[in-house]
Amino acid sequence: MKTIKCVGGIAASVVITLWSSSVNAQVDPLSDTLFETILGNGATINSPQTYQIFESQETGQPILFTVPALTVDFFENSTSQQRSDRFHFDAYNVTITSDAESPLAPRPGAILANEAFQIMSIRAISDGEDPFGNLSDILSISFFGGFVTNFFLPEPPDPGPGEFVFYSTPAMSFDVVEPGTGVSDYVDIGPINISLISSDNPFDYNTNDVVNASIDESAPSPELDYALNFESDTDVPEPSALALLLVGAGGLFVRQWKKRTA
Repeated sequence: MKTIKCVGGIAASVVITLWSSSVNAQVDPLSDTLFETILGNGATINSPQTYQIFESQETGQPILFTVPALTVDFFENSTSQQRSDRFHFDAYNVTITSDAESPLAPRPGAILANEAFQIMSIRAISDGEDPFGNLSDILSISFFGGFVTNFFLPEPPDPGPGEFVFYSTPAMSFDVVEPGTGVSDYVDIGPINISLISSDNPFDYNTNDVVNASIDESAPSPELDYALNFESDTDVPEPSALALLLVGAGGLFVRQWKKRTA
């Protein structure tokens, strides 16, 4: 009996230690995450940003995040000093409002979204020298997996004036719906000023732009792929639930030990 009591004490001690660690880790659990992905030539470029909201920040008041500007230059090859294209967007704002205790009220006109979704994606493609002389670049902008806007830049005469796209996205609002509960978050974005310039004339480019990365048109995947994503309510066991689970495991361990020593 003394051995069994000792083992039970050890199991209880393990439960208490693990529960204490869980409580410490869950003092302020992660609630929502807003994050970028930025790919050039198929690999991550620049420094994609991640923004987090913790449960203590869920007050029902909007939290403003400013996503920094992005500028990417395209070159004909890895050694070329001749820039052929530039993609750019200005810094833009995203506002996230998370429920405190009760669900948020649905908003008329807002787009209903799941707890994990892609807010926006942008693709800029440069084919370098089009052998047919017809197409130079493609800019594709998509919101929520739809609402796609495409721009096609024809190959300009050489020498000749460059081709330009300047586009401002509409502001958009999303209501994030938690199944069986209601609206857990508001996500509001934009507008965003986006440009794509295709020119051999260096004076066509804004000298105030801070270039963040470059893309080699002669390498595989000569394109820029940008996305902004949102995830809500990462599933992490609450401390009380985890404690009950560990207590049950401790009891099972003691019972199994009793069977072996019977």
